[in-house]
Amino acid sequence: MGMPEYEPGKRGGAGANRQRPEIERRVDQVRASMQISVIELQYSGLRDLAAAWQQACHDEGQSPPSRARFHPTDVAAALGRITILERVPSELGSGHTWRYRLVGTEITMALQAEITGKPLEHLHATLADMLRRQFDQAASEGQPLAFTLQATVDHRPYGYEKIVLPVRSRPDATTDQIVVASYPTETA
Repeated sequence: MGMPEYEPGKRGGAGANRQRPEIERRVDQVRASMQISVIELQYSGLRDLAAAWQQACHDEGQSPPSRARFHPTDVAAALGRITILERVPSELGSGHTWRYRLVGTEITMALQAEITGKPLEHLHATLADMLRRQFDQAASEGQPLAFTLQATVDHRPYGYEKIVLPVRSRPDATTDQIVVASYPTETA
C-alpha cells in the first residue's frame, strides 16, 4: 500500500476529500509504546543509523557524538525518515522542550502536516508527553533507544518502529539534539 500524495489538511484513502483536523486536535492517536533493544529493530535502515552513530562515537572519542562527526543523512536507507529536534527553553514556564529542526519528507507525508520549527507542544498532548519522555531518556542516558509503537490514526491501525539517537550540536556541548528515524511495520 503506497503513501497518498501529500496535501496539507487532507487525508488519503477513501476519505481523500475529507478535511483532517489540525495535528494538535487529532485525539484518535491512541498509542502503545514498548522499548526494545536496538538489535531487535527489523528495518535495516534504522540499524544502519545506529551503526553510523556508534562509529561517530568511536571516531570522536565521546558518546554521544557531535553533529560534526555524526551525519544521519549519510545513511541512504533512512533518508526521508529522519527527524532532528533541538532542545530549547520551554515557552510554558521553566524547563525545556524539543523543537523540530528538520522533518523528513516521508514523515511529513505520513503526518500530512508540516511541523518543522514547531515545539512538541504543537502535537496532541498525549503524543507530546510520550515523545518528551523518550527524548529526555535518550538525552539523559546518552545512548540510542529503540521503540515499537502502535497507534490509531484516522481510525486506522498504524504500527512503526523507531530509533532515538542523542547528539551534541558541537563537540563541547551537552546533549542538545535528538535524531529520530521511524519505519512503518505491519499492524494486526
